Amino acid sequence: MEISQLEPRAVFRFFEEISRIPRPSYQERAISDYLAAFAGKRGLFCRQDALGNIIIVKDASPGYEEEPPIILQGHMDMVCEKEPDCAKDMETEGLDLFVEGDFVKARGTTLGGDDGIAVAYAGNSGRGGHSPPEAGICLHGVRGGGHGRGHSPGCFLPEGTAASESGLRGGGKLSGGLRRRMHSADHIAAGKYTGGGERNRREQWRRR
Repeated sequence: MEISQLEPRAVFRFFEEISRIPRPSYQERAISDYLAAFAGKRGLFCRQDALGNIIIVKDASPGYEEEPPIILQGHMDMVCEKEPDCAKDMETEGLDLFVEGDFVKARGTTLGGDDGIAVAYAGNSGRGGHSPPEAGICLHGVRGGGHGRGHSPGCFLPEGTAASESGLRGGGKLSGGLRRRMHSADHIAAGKYTGGGERNRREQWRRR
């Protein structure tokens, strides 16, 4: 089976596409620029800060304009490890994906599912009736100090909002007054899709 045949097809197509872009920790500029271009081609609002963090916003469906936005959060870097005999340069080359049984794998290297699957789902969000979805794709999640290290408060807030008013601390907590709902697709459990909320509540959905 080809990856293009997996369901949901749009998600796996997008995952395969971003897997062609090298994205080790601290070298995320290429994937960050790709996401900015992705938004631009679709006419979506996009804010990319100097560090490379990305916010992409899609308008609400008719009838949902007054609903509070939903933030879909993930990180764009990946764990870059390879087998001893693998000659791939993971700083300059993309991944070679394939399907084996019930698993998507990468030849000779790590897969980058952490957290590429969150980026892929965010890129496919906003189908059907929905409040305004916001995809917040931060830089480092797998090395050096935790998720969202290096967030710029201005990446998440309207122009002119002072950092002292934001409620942000380090990786990006949101103050209650911002009326946001956050879903973080950055938790791992074999055979399950796991998400966490703004208070780190976790929920799991098992594939059938």
